[in-house]
Amino acid sequence: MVKYYLDEEKGWGVNPEEIVQRIKNAKDLGINLRGMVVINPGNPTGNVLKRHDIEEIIKICHDNEIVIIADEVYQSNIYKEDIPFISFRKVLAEMGDPYKDNVELISLHSVSKGLQGECGLRGGYFEVHNFDRYANDMFYKLKSLELCANTVGQIAAQLMVDPPKTGRESDSCVELFQSEKNGIFSGMKERA
Repeated sequence: MVKYYLDEEKGWGVNPEEIVQRIKNAKDLGINLRGMVVINPGNPTGNVLKRHDIEEIIKICHDNEIVIIADEVYQSNIYKEDIPFISFRKVLAEMGDPYKDNVELISLHSVSKGLQGECGLRGGYFEVHNFDRYANDMFYKLKSLELCANTVGQIAAQLMVDPPKTGRESDSCVELFQSEKNGIFSGMKERA
């Protein structure tokens, strides 16, 4: 493991030069770096990486053939409204060539973290982008055999990505859902 640190002077942004230097130092020691884990937004502060920082990470990973593992499970835990959450997938897609179709990305989201915070539930999803056919087949095989959440976890994941909304069967639950969600969010914001 090769650690990198966020730069407080840059509002907890990344320091691209430092990351590149750490990669170079690791390679000089014979370390074969395979992936870079990025947790965005951060926990427990709700700090969000700015688009420029995400682009820099994508460029660095492209240049060094490093897979990005974007742990985005805290995307509903953002406490500053002036900096929106932007997913790595969105930025990668919008960057165009040579990045869009060449940088390998795994994007994660889960009900056991973030605003839902249902630690006992095991449900969520991950997406893979730009992996070769064999790797995609292995991910599919794992998902089909080993990584399938139980029924409650699957329902929780569905509710995470598609919460109750007015105008559907869930009409009677919307107010209760929003009330509980706002209460949890307020408590987490205060602690952060």
